[in-house]
Amino acid sequence: MNPHYLFSPLLHFLQKREGLLRVHGLKGSAPAFLLSRVVRQAQGPLVVLSADEEKADRLHRELLFFSGQGENVFLYPSWEVKPYERISPQAEAMGQRWDIRVRLLSNPEKLILVAPIRAVLQKVPSRALHSTQSFTLFPDQDFRREELIRRLEEMGYSRTSLVTEVGEFAVRGFLVDFFPPSTPGPVRIEYTGDTVDSVRLFDPESQRSSEAIERALILPVKEILLSPEGFERAALKLSVRLEEDPASADPARQLLERIRQGIPFPGVEFFLPYFHHPLETFFDFLPPQTTLFLEEPPDLEEEITQFREEAEDAWDRAQSRGELWPSPGELFLPGDEFQEWSRYFPRVSFELLDAGQEGDRFRLETDSNERLRSELLSSKSEEGILQLLAQRIRAAREKDAVTLLVCFSLRSAQRLAEMLEKHDLSVQILERPFFQWVPDDSKDWEVTLLIGNLSRGFAFPRAGLILIAESELFGEKRLRKRSVVSAKDHALAAFSDLRVDDYVVHTEHGIGIYRGLLKLQLGQEEHDFLLLEYQDGDKLYLPVYRLNLLQKYVGGGDGGPRIDKLGGTSWESAKRRVKKSLRELAEELIQLYAARSVVKGHGFSPADQFLKEFEASFEYEETPDQMQAIEDVQKDLTEEKPMDRLVCGDVGFGKTEVALRAAFRVMMEGKQVAVLVPTTVLAQQHFQTFSRRFGPYPFRVEMLSRFRSRADQKLILEDLGKGKVDLIVGTHRLLQRDVAFKDLGLLVVDEEHRFGVGHKEKIKRMRTQVDVLTLTATPIPRTLQMSLGGIRDLSVIETPPAERQAIRTYVTEFDEEVIRDAIRRELRRGGQVFFVHNRVQSIGAMETFLRRLVPEVRLAVAHGQMAEKELERVMLAFVKKEVDLLLTTTIIESGLDFPSANTILINRADKLGLAQMYQLRGRVGRSKEKAYAYLMVPALSQMGTDARKRLEALQEVSELGSGLKLAMHDLEIRGAGTLLGDAQSGHIAAVGFDMYLQILEQAVRELKGEEVKEEIETEIDLPIPAFFPQTYIEDINQRLVFYRRLASAKSEVEVQDIREELRDRFGSLPPAAENLFQVMNLKLLLKQAGVRRIWAEKEKVVLAFDAKSSLDPQRLVAAVARGKGRREFTPDQRLKLRPPAKGWEGMLEETKKLLLEIL
Repeated sequence: MNPHYLFSPLLHFLQKREGLLRVHGLKGSAPAFLLSRVVRQAQGPLVVLSADEEKADRLHRELLFFSGQGENVFLYPSWEVKPYERISPQAEAMGQRWDIRVRLLSNPEKLILVAPIRAVLQKVPSRALHSTQSFTLFPDQDFRREELIRRLEEMGYSRTSLVTEVGEFAVRGFLVDFFPPSTPGPVRIEYTGDTVDSVRLFDPESQRSSEAIERALILPVKEILLSPEGFERAALKLSVRLEEDPASADPARQLLERIRQGIPFPGVEFFLPYFHHPLETFFDFLPPQTTLFLEEPPDLEEEITQFREEAEDAWDRAQSRGELWPSPGELFLPGDEFQEWSRYFPRVSFELLDAGQEGDRFRLETDSNERLRSELLSSKSEEGILQLLAQRIRAAREKDAVTLLVCFSLRSAQRLAEMLEKHDLSVQILERPFFQWVPDDSKDWEVTLLIGNLSRGFAFPRAGLILIAESELFGEKRLRKRSVVSAKDHALAAFSDLRVDDYVVHTEHGIGIYRGLLKLQLGQEEHDFLLLEYQDGDKLYLPVYRLNLLQKYVGGGDGGPRIDKLGGTSWESAKRRVKKSLRELAEELIQLYAARSVVKGHGFSPADQFLKEFEASFEYEETPDQMQAIEDVQKDLTEEKPMDRLVCGDVGFGKTEVALRAAFRVMMEGKQVAVLVPTTVLAQQHFQTFSRRFGPYPFRVEMLSRFRSRADQKLILEDLGKGKVDLIVGTHRLLQRDVAFKDLGLLVVDEEHRFGVGHKEKIKRMRTQVDVLTLTATPIPRTLQMSLGGIRDLSVIETPPAERQAIRTYVTEFDEEVIRDAIRRELRRGGQVFFVHNRVQSIGAMETFLRRLVPEVRLAVAHGQMAEKELERVMLAFVKKEVDLLLTTTIIESGLDFPSANTILINRADKLGLAQMYQLRGRVGRSKEKAYAYLMVPALSQMGTDARKRLEALQEVSELGSGLKLAMHDLEIRGAGTLLGDAQSGHIAAVGFDMYLQILEQAVRELKGEEVKEEIETEIDLPIPAFFPQTYIEDINQRLVFYRRLASAKSEVEVQDIREELRDRFGSLPPAAENLFQVMNLKLLLKQAGVRRIWAEKEKVVLAFDAKSSLDPQRLVAAVARGKGRREFTPDQRLKLRPPAKGWEGMLEETKKLLLEIL
């Protein structure tokens, strides 16, 4: 595809480099295609200006698809906050802006930059400052660690214990971790003295190093640099303003106080001119060889005008309140100056309409595919919707045009290839990027499938190219961001959040209170112990190597548990009660499972072309575990025994899609489907989803609930009985006597645990006759899934929902302007807003305030003390979009999905825990729209140091990952109750969740006839200094997590893996830590040998064996004989050793040697 032949006027213009060239006729993704073809011929960078963030973002993604040059194609983001809002932009966006400006100053050659117009109107610190404010680190460089920490703080990085986001840093001994905007992941620097020893990237999920790099460029992540000189300059400038305008004394003094304290407050960036002088423009950074590309100039001009008006209005309002913000002229580039700057460079404008007078013209005839999907759907061919597409592909082939179809993944490409082959097309899948494709690759095929991220294509007759994106055939696809928070050990996650005075469960002694991690002197050596307090103030000192016996108490009930007595009987009897109940429960489940496997049901015929088309119209890429759940259900449908499967997964994890595909297959065979839900609101949501997805097909979907009129209900029931209704969604109304089906094939039950006992009995009776699919949003713990394998058909979807759009999280003081703007911004784009105010007593006053602030908004209130029907009515109105703003407590129902609610304002966020914050924030960001979360706090001056620190941490947290893990733990308790019946929640509270799971696993294994061995927990009492010094792992919870992981390790390989991870994350191990690893390896051998206790007695080591030890006595006798008088076995099952070498090293060596001989 020769660019010289197709685009010669543009190439000639890029060589000549003067004036303006207007390019017409580019549709779909053709502009990005054109730019990718000509960039190599340009003499300098290409800068493309778009009207808004969304258009810039899409063009950037398209350029990456066509050119594949991730290192040469960049997006220059705007601050994405309104002028003079008391909100700070995201660190990642500010870092990205610095990164691009530094690149423009150093190596701008073949760059393509895309920027929304607002991004380039923002003034920035000078080029001189840029050259001094970035620095590079590389191995063998002398660069003091303290100097690095100081520089990072000045550049706006915030200190945390773990680095996961751009703009964070952490210090651990001789290691410094930080995440600059210039590298693909966070960076770990290891020091020897003041010399950089190594520079490596690491994975923010696992925290393990991934690869060594030659150098790391460190750039600021705040537009304002937080140096003492900067704060001094700002204070001086403000003092001058104060003298000039004494009327604004109060706000100015408050501001001055903040600046003198050196605290970066929300919105400080709008005081940029006070901190840095002079400011420059984005255009100052562009080299003279730059070419500007303007996407739709009229749209750009309109956006410039709107931005100027917004800035001036906001400034006028601020002035009237006596606030001292710099003027719009100081902060932003005026429109006329923008025009002047843009004329300084050669310009190419992409225009759909040929309206302008100035400049040369160049027309390229392309067509978009925007009407393709509707044409395919309306073709209604018996061969499926792709029949028309197949005809068009053949027609294009006759004209020597190549058809390329772009799919999101190999799986969807394989599915589409199969569908197209059914229409007798020759299809090839090429697993290579577009920029490596040449027309010759496709000469023997009618259609070529490529894999990539493209949301729209185009037809370019002159180039003989037709490019179609998968989403143009089956509806828009949204990519999931695979940030999987590992669900492997929530007990460990709970441990990482263990606080002094939390309840804990000791396997042998029961429920006590954790009072802290202490160092105790034993003989000559120090050791780490956890202090646990029991009834009557009894104390237990637990050595860290036995931390595997301890769990954080998570009981699911309100209020604390009953504390056990050390040496008492209450704990053992509680465990016995739970075990008896669980054994009965498991027996019942096994009987049910066996009874169902002999009943004969209906086996459905295999999947066909129409099901494949329906699957392709799913708007997400399926996650592996979602795909597994779909395959499990489809397999169940094929079998003759009735299906009874439970699918678990949190809201948005994709359970409904599993049900949709099952329903589709059942209805294609002429059978009916019933979807049973616990609430009217959920019924409405499911009705909307099922109606939308089945819209293109000849299925009739209806709903029964108390909000339908009597007459409507009567009509629906008549049609249901006659088989005229294919799928019905309803509440327990569906279980009443007057509901009759002509031929029911599938019952889908959502959140069964929320139905009453009577309704559950009716559902149970239906289970024996039809296929039943149960969905629940409460996650089921992994251990429980394993225990129930072979007793209950269970599919679990654990991959979190896509952060479909990362949720922009802002911390702000409670501010009328911010609240008003946030609500209006959301409503302007047709969305809805949550306002969380968690005090029922004052929710009325907040309602009055909001009605005064935004009188045009349709507002409703929801809280837990309202009557159930009234609350239901409010939520239903919100679902139906009859309400714009929902003022609510934290009860926003977790089972519901509100795709059009994409802004949440949380009042007094400082009062909420991370887990709560995570769940609340997760109520938004469930569609392709960008979502905003505003965490509102009182004035910073009124907050204590601790609250302020938490606030700083919150500002950087956009994932709230630890919140997710804790929220998961709380939810799993609900999940266990869901699966095993509500009666179990009392037992969970009695022994704590993790112990409950252990007992359950044991009960099921016993019933299955498996041998359950009691594990011996060896007590080690040797004078060895074995612990993690505080100087090595500063964070106490990190230390506890590693102690617990080590204590729970089952093999030397696991112990070694933990050692390597510590070495990587915290640097070389100090002697006491190395000793701890030796003790842990010894513990594994002692357990294997059945040693109950080991201790030092004068110069000897004594091993006491458990009565149930399975050691070979002959090997033991032989080993004692080999000891030449240094080994002695006593009648009370004790083995005494006298090591040849003195000190604990000798004890360790001799014990290990003996154990290897007898095992």
